[in-house]
Amino acid sequence: MMSMEGFFDAGPIDAFPHGSARVVLVDNVRVAVFRLDSGWYALRDACPHMGSSLAQGRVRDGRVTCRWHDWSFDLATGTSDSKRKACARVYELRTHDDHIWLKPPPPVGRPSDDEDDEWMTADPDTWFR
Repeated sequence: MMSMEGFFDAGPIDAFPHGSARVVLVDNVRVAVFRLDSGWYALRDACPHMGSSLAQGRVRDGRVTCRWHDWSFDLATGTSDSKRKACARVYELRTHDDHIWLKPPPPVGRPSDDEDDEWMTADPDTWFR
């Protein structure tokens, strides 16, 4: 089995039941991997509100709803329907050689590698002239 740079082997595809979620550890973080008819999804297994397991939440129409306080998150993007703008952390997921591979998102507060950071080279003394 080949190693994929930046990805963690979460296990064989057959270990993930259809229609539900399974929790795996990726770099000591619990990740909920959802295997649904619409596809595969992976979110950090903690509601950003109070930390409840999203793997144990209700899944419907491409969303998972936290069982504690009914916060709902899009499985593909992690965005919430809440006015609080909280997002669940989404992991990139790939299938390869009959295994699930997960790539953690960049740390909170750090821009992704593909984000335009040209502004960082600007001279701040010229901003308000």
